[in-house]
Amino acid sequence: MNTSKLIDKISVTIDKEVVAMAVRLSIKSSRPAYTLTMKLMPELFTNEEISQSRGQGLLAKKDDLRTVLDKEKISTMKEYVRYWCKTNNLKAPGDTEINEAVTESYLCKKVGLKKSALIPMNGLFLCSVIFLLIS
Repeated sequence: MNTSKLIDKISVTIDKEVVAMAVRLSIKSSRPAYTLTMKLMPELFTNEEISQSRGQGLLAKKDDLRTVLDKEKISTMKEYVRYWCKTNNLKAPGDTEINEAVTESYLCKKVGLKKSALIPMNGLFLCSVIFLLIS
């Protein structure tokens, strides 16, 4: 695997081919920042990290003692997505847009659905609905 750092000064690395594929898909997307985030997330976190965490912990319940996803990885990815949008003359995404993509990716991986099984549903994906129903 040929990896590179997402941001030069930070130690978070990712497969170069994954980044290239994510960028190609994002350029074609109507929501490039969202798409880029969705494609990078599964490569930054293992199934074990996802299954044992509570996501970013933004809306965590007080009694939920599970750990949050690695904050350095999340902030590095967010910084990369914003940098990529800026260098490609795209609107810089706000925290809400990126957080939605992080949450969606987390839920889809946690539920165990593959991208091909996703069905758009009022701006959400079916995996979010299923996760809410089973939790």
